Amino acid sequence: MPIGKLVLNQVPDNYFADVEQAAFDPNAPKGIDGGARNYGRDGAMRFDANGERSKNYEPNSYGEAAQTSEAYEHGLALTGTTGPSPRALHVEDDDFSQAGALYRVMPEEARKRLVENIAGSLSQASRNDVIERSISYFRKADADYGRRVADAVARRRP
Repeated sequence: MPIGKLVLNQVPDNYFADVEQAAFDPNAPKGIDGGARNYGRDGAMRFDANGERSKNYEPNSYGEAAQTSEAYEHGLALTGTTGPSPRALHVEDDDFSQAGALYRVMPEEARKRLVENIAGSLSQASRNDVIERSISYFRKADADYGRRVADAVARRRP
């Protein structure tokens, strides 16, 4: 089935406006979407024969895979502990240095806008503990950053 033809006849002047906002989705043209149900046949960690060439949809011309009231997925017999394993915290984990480095390379006008935007939203939080915890994160990134956010929030709070 012919879908169409894509021709690049000029270099975009504004890449974001001309290309990224075009919402062109070549892998799924309208009306040719994949099935909404994949029947769980090809899942993560599949290592058996996977039903080989048997049909896994219904109706089909071979009379296979007829609709049934049986459970779609069968439970697994497990022993021991299951579930996600606990995440290890490491002393070298650092969630704040990149944010601080970004703040320090910003021009002063950009820093002011950033602080005012954050304070505008953060000052509307109803719980003081949330505000204090957030400010502590900004302080960990950069002391000046945290101080300025705290001052801006304090000016806005009743």
